[in-house]
Amino acid sequence: MASSRREGGYGKSRVSSIASMVNDSQLPEKAPTIENTVQVEILKGGFCGSVAFWSCLQDPREAIFPATSTSCLDSSVFSKERGLQFFDGKAVEKGDTVELRVVQETDQLVFLTVPSQRIPRHAALPRWHFDMVLDDRRNQAFEKAIRRGIEFKKSIGCELLTVLDAGAGSGLLSMMSARAGAGKVVGVEISPHLCDTGEEIVIMNGFGGVCKMINKDVRHVSSANRPNNNPPDLDGKAQILVMEVFDSGLIGEGALHIISAAYRSFLDEDAIILPAGATVYFQLIQVDRVSHVHGIDVSHINRFHWRPSYDGIDLRRGKHIWHALSDEAIAFDFNFYEHEKNMRPASLRVELRAKDQGIVNAVAFWFDLHLDEHCTLSTGPNAEQCTWQQAVQYVQERRVKSGDRVVVYASHDTRGIAFE
Repeated sequence: MASSRREGGYGKSRVSSIASMVNDSQLPEKAPTIENTVQVEILKGGFCGSVAFWSCLQDPREAIFPATSTSCLDSSVFSKERGLQFFDGKAVEKGDTVELRVVQETDQLVFLTVPSQRIPRHAALPRWHFDMVLDDRRNQAFEKAIRRGIEFKKSIGCELLTVLDAGAGSGLLSMMSARAGAGKVVGVEISPHLCDTGEEIVIMNGFGGVCKMINKDVRHVSSANRPNNNPPDLDGKAQILVMEVFDSGLIGEGALHIISAAYRSFLDEDAIILPAGATVYFQLIQVDRVSHVHGIDVSHINRFHWRPSYDGIDLRRGKHIWHALSDEAIAFDFNFYEHEKNMRPASLRVELRAKDQGIVNAVAFWFDLHLDEHCTLSTGPNAEQCTWQQAVQYVQERRVKSGDRVVVYASHDTRGIAFE
């Protein structure tokens, strides 16, 4: 009944069957919650971090059909799979006993460890965060830039420097800063479950004495004593700001507002910002249009595809679904040190020339992220694969031929970029 993250189970319950708990025919329409405690003997040493559970279906002739067996190979009901519930893992040895509390509600079974896990889980972490952490090119570039920034600050006499990690997530960039020699690192993460996870990871890697995780919007971090003499979140000002709060459209997660708030409240005047800036590029494209479906002409729907917001689409992998109808052009060039200028909405008019015939129905845009003067990460459709997708905004359709002039208006309101 107990399993782990490795292949194969580690234990099986020796107590009497709890099948009586799930005999639905004996339950009233609104059954009360039923609890039972199961002692699970560990049959193999390892790291136990989950519980697998399955059922046996019984028909009126008393025949037993195992919905899913422990091996998943001799099941009579192939459409049913085992349930799997994860919890805080622990190292176990053969012969150990693990106590589980089984809670049966009307529509589900829940397994709880005894004692309960250390920190309640708010929700599963979003898929994009795993992609980001696994992006080795991004991680290497950020670590090198962080190391260069810390080395520079120390070379001019700043020995006990503080790093502020805005949007710290799992704490990866915070720990890179600590490993590079920062005296103090304050990681700020608005998501409670990401912050909880990051705090555990920081401690497990031995950086708990240097890195501090705070569950807040970074714009609300305090750098002065709070009411009732409560200590501030950030004791003094930071000499380096590290941030990775960029969506596929660059500023959709509030990057410009975070930098502005940091400058106003908790950054030294000569603080280093990593990354230092970004250049936004755009291009007119034709994305796959709806035409005939099973002999029915539904192309009229295409004219209603346009909207002012954008989607994140991986144009690198989906090269067959789009076609470039113009060369790329620069929309905006942000210097993150010019925080006051960046907080003023801006717009510009750009005239492009069509380089092929087709139907312009979208604008694709992406950015080059300038970590410092030595390193730039590109998120473009022809760049090396990275965690960021490209932003695609659908526009009203326009048929063009090679050589046609197309006027595009690009704008940003400090929270998002749009084209028309």
